[in-house]
Amino acid sequence: MTRFLLLLLVAFAALPARAQTPLPVSNAELIRDHLYLSPSGSHFLLFRPDGDLVVVDTDGQIVWGLGGMGVAVQGADRAAMQPDGTLAVYAADGARLWSALADAPGPGAALTISADGDLQIVTEAGPVWSARTGALRPVEGCAPVEDAAGGMLPPGATPAYVAYIACIERLAHDEANRAREAAGLGPLAWSDAFAAVARAHSEDMVRRGYVAHDTPEGLTFSDRMEAASLDCSGRRAENIAGAHAVGLEYVNDADEVVSVEWLPQREVGAAPVVSWMNSPPHRRNLLNPDHHRHAIGVAWDAEAQMYRATQLLCE
Repeated sequence: MTRFLLLLLVAFAALPARAQTPLPVSNAELIRDHLYLSPSGSHFLLFRPDGDLVVVDTDGQIVWGLGGMGVAVQGADRAAMQPDGTLAVYAADGARLWSALADAPGPGAALTISADGDLQIVTEAGPVWSARTGALRPVEGCAPVEDAAGGMLPPGATPAYVAYIACIERLAHDEANRAREAAGLGPLAWSDAFAAVARAHSEDMVRRGYVAHDTPEGLTFSDRMEAASLDCSGRRAENIAGAHAVGLEYVNDADEVVSVEWLPQREVGAAPVVSWMNSPPHRRNLLNPDHHRHAIGVAWDAEAQMYRATQLLCE
């Protein structure tokens, strides 16, 4: 896990002096021209005097804003994280100018900002709205990472660890199908048999310290699929991803961990798919219209504090 030294006093100097409140917040009206500090200390939410609701970094640069999305914020009088769990902006006459969610998640939802500056509405089940991607489908059965480890993830196959790995795999599956849907393609069907072979390759890469499609002995992904008697006689492909984090550790001058920020589960699960979509060969595999079945297998690298992923695809 990459460690970051949190020097908030230095970072704050880039912004004009304003009152500050830590995020997350729930059931509260946002104070105009007030800084709401992200858990990582790297971003702020700001309801500006001109009515725009923005996320800024510690240099004061806007990384997201309603105005930038084309929302007419002129005349905005107040912004609130409402009791029903959604974020909304209102005019002085009470007219709603904008709302994050059409279907409110209910009491208990909170407003926060992820480590990379994404404004989100979160519930106990995870994020339900993202400023970047809109409404998010809730993920069932995903325990928080703290429940799986009580700290950074363990290397052993405890029941909670296995459940967390399975959760990340299915989140990646969902992200892969969102990418295909956006490209006008049909979804990939999940195969548990493919997942077992993909996961075994990820585990082998972790155990023997390599990142490659072929094993040190020269076995290809086709060799591994055939050895497992997988039903895939037609077109096939493999994508791998070498290192993705599940959280950030913050340390002091003595290199002692003072806090851990767990990244949103959906963000963790989406990471390998995002990397594949940014790589032309991997993108072609993922968006190949001839592929109809797949699975993604994940393994945890305890030494690097990262996970590795393998995707197998077939007609």
